[in-house]
Amino acid sequence: MFHQGIEHLVRLAAHERLGPVIRVAPNEVSVNCIEDGVRTIYGGAFEKGEWYGRLRNYGHPYMFIMQSNKQHSSRKRILTHFYSNSHILTSRALTSILSSMIHNRYLPQLRNWASTSLPPSPHNIYRLNKGLFLDITTHFLFGPSHTSNFTSSPQETALLHTFELALSKLFWSMDAPHLTRAAGRLGFRTIPARVSAAQQELEALILGWCGKAKGRLLSKEKGEKEEEEEEPSAYHLLYTALSQSSIYTTPTDLDHAIAAELFDHILASHEISAIMLTYLMYELSRPRNAHILSSLRAELAALGPEPTPQQIDTLPYLSAIVQETLRLYPASSGPFTRIVPKGGTVLGGYKVPEGTVVAASAYTLHANEEVFPGAGEWLPERWLVAEEEEKRRMGRWWWAFGSGGRMCVGSHLALRMIKAAAVAVYSEFDTVVVPETRIEQIPGIISHPVGHSVMLGVKMREG
Repeated sequence: MFHQGIEHLVRLAAHERLGPVIRVAPNEVSVNCIEDGVRTIYGGAFEKGEWYGRLRNYGHPYMFIMQSNKQHSSRKRILTHFYSNSHILTSRALTSILSSMIHNRYLPQLRNWASTSLPPSPHNIYRLNKGLFLDITTHFLFGPSHTSNFTSSPQETALLHTFELALSKLFWSMDAPHLTRAAGRLGFRTIPARVSAAQQELEALILGWCGKAKGRLLSKEKGEKEEEEEEPSAYHLLYTALSQSSIYTTPTDLDHAIAAELFDHILASHEISAIMLTYLMYELSRPRNAHILSSLRAELAALGPEPTPQQIDTLPYLSAIVQETLRLYPASSGPFTRIVPKGGTVLGGYKVPEGTVVAASAYTLHANEEVFPGAGEWLPERWLVAEEEEKRRMGRWWWAFGSGGRMCVGSHLALRMIKAAAVAVYSEFDTVVVPETRIEQIPGIISHPVGHSVMLGVKMREG
């Protein structure tokens, strides 16, 4: 039931019928309000439950699953500047990576698709987008030692299915924890063999990437000169910080702790960014949205031939398109559970005892008709024409990246990647809906499209 996204439909219907705070299980409460709800839970001392710990990589916890807010904050500080908007917009390394991956790998594939047939043939744009963002993310996280090519290398593109299988561990560990535990007690395999095999294959792959980055870093420490000074990669920052910790007593332990953290960043970043861009492209492919595409292109035409990251980031119409896409198609829907701390709390006027599981969901928050009239429709203009107070209210309810100290650390990277890709695509191509287009989405921690596929046609831009 949960895997098919029914849980979110049931929660939404229950909130619409019963109000913003409802009991969904003997020890679980769902909230769909900001004041005395989201702000209380995600802005305070509420911590994650033990079930997050089942998602370890290499036997190690990483930032997303750390139960303790203090432990999470300590790890997050290592990468705060790396993922900050100021660094994302000014990083020469990221600018170079984006240019190379988009213009040398991604656009050539789109040109190939655009020239093969008329009318346009169906192609899995979601799969191509995943390859692009996997390349961008891994090159940015590991630095110049990294050489993956998931965008255009057939051998590496085949590994995208392995990433999809590994992602399904979220279902077995979080959506079906009771089933998984019961199966284990009865002596059955708790996670399907193919999922475990995919996890092991990717752990070996990412550990190898870490090894290359470590070798490059240590050679620099020995005094080997580079042609020009490099920006510290995420690997560099994690290695420097965690190698000074007394927690990791052996080199292997340290290597696995770093790889565990980066594994999660890689998996989340490329999946979530691909979901965002894919649904943006779908909406701009629909004939009913031709006027929106025209307005976007008018905005892009005002840019120079080499727009700066700051110029792209502040384009009003593009920003509205991205924001509305993330509202209607949240890449990470939740629910994101927390535990009520000692002493209990008050949510929506109700006393909730300590130890209760509480959660909010982007899926239900974004469907509030009072905040987002016509919530089931893709209406980018709502972010442009609303009065300032209305914009502020919508902004408070917009929860695509969460909120508080545990909100998505990679949100600025994701936004820069999808905006850069969207500018490049719609400056040169038209995308079109084809008979094979299906857009059903499975809401969850990662809300991917059904079958990991969204088919669109591509043709050279007209006019």
